[in-house]
Amino acid sequence: MPSETDRRWFGKVGTILVALVVALLPVFALTRSFPLVPANHMFVFYNGVAVQLLSIRTENVEGDDHVTWTVSVMDSTGADLELVPSTTCRHVFPPRDVGVPGSPVDHAEDFEAPAPESFSWSDSCPSPGSGRWWLYALSFEDRTGELRYPTVTFAGKAH
Repeated sequence: MPSETDRRWFGKVGTILVALVVALLPVFALTRSFPLVPANHMFVFYNGVAVQLLSIRTENVEGDDHVTWTVSVMDSTGADLELVPSTTCRHVFPPRDVGVPGSPVDHAEDFEAPAPESFSWSDSCPSPGSGRWWLYALSFEDRTGELRYPTVTFAGKAH
């Protein structure tokens, strides 16, 4: 028969395991629904459109630190692309939106890429300094507001 000390120890271990499962379950569910891509990898959608993070860096903009991403989209579909990107940046530790709470970084221009060309752009958001881990989520809509591709999230460290 287990002693009182053994029961307490098993109780603590059980509590920790339950907490880990509860904490990791949403992460697993999100990565199954929305691709999570390391910053140094390219993501290719089902039809051949490829998205790549060319750089992630910390810059000083008018006295404030900002993290800036440069993104490239390659069109190998054989058809012209007309896309409206929507982006959001978040600190990984602690996980939170940056800038105005809950506000995405809206990209003001549409992109047109005749096949088989590519296009790129940069977006920025406020940063508390360099050396932080970030999540950069990217969605593409068409001009009617219809989501064209699943949201892709890049994870990387800005220097």
